[in-house]
Amino acid sequence: MNKSKLIDTINEAHKSVLIELRDSFDRIISYLENDGVDGVDGVDGVEGETNISTLERILPLTINPVIFRKQKPIALLFGETRVQVKTWSEVHTEVLRHCIKDPVYYNRLMQLRGRIAGNSRVFIAETPDSMRRPRKVCEGLYTEVMYGSETQMSILVERILKAIRYDCRDIYVVLFNGHRGTASRYK
Repeated sequence: MNKSKLIDTINEAHKSVLIELRDSFDRIISYLENDGVDGVDGVDGVEGETNISTLERILPLTINPVIFRKQKPIALLFGETRVQVKTWSEVHTEVLRHCIKDPVYYNRLMQLRGRIAGNSRVFIAETPDSMRRPRKVCEGLYTEVMYGSETQMSILVERILKAIRYDCRDIYVVLFNGHRGTASRYK
């Protein structure tokens, strides 16, 4: 790993830790302001339910993708815009859909079709024919999503977005931060 990439990785880890630390302190302050009662207003105004903010963990898309392993995405943040998602495939597709809103990046992605590939299949194509689990981004643009969360986010950021020089530093993934089996209550 070269020095520049190592420094970038350390900076991303630093940013992630600061975000988590800020969120933790915000939860503690909220808890104390509510006299030790978590979620006084609750979800949908139901007293006694866990506050929705304590169930979310927000991480930058550019963070080391190993962090996403065994995590459940619930939304994407594009600046101030929040887009609901349920799976990593939706994260992958929605980021590309956001990207192609800009004609420059739309053209760059269209030029990449069939050119970025793994060992056996392409990641971006004009048709779904050569893919195991294609997702349609738009007419004439399909992406392969037959990978786990870590691999999918690595392909998206490192292989696709970097190839078109797309700045994704203001994109954040909102993860479910609660107990298993309760995520569906807070969608």
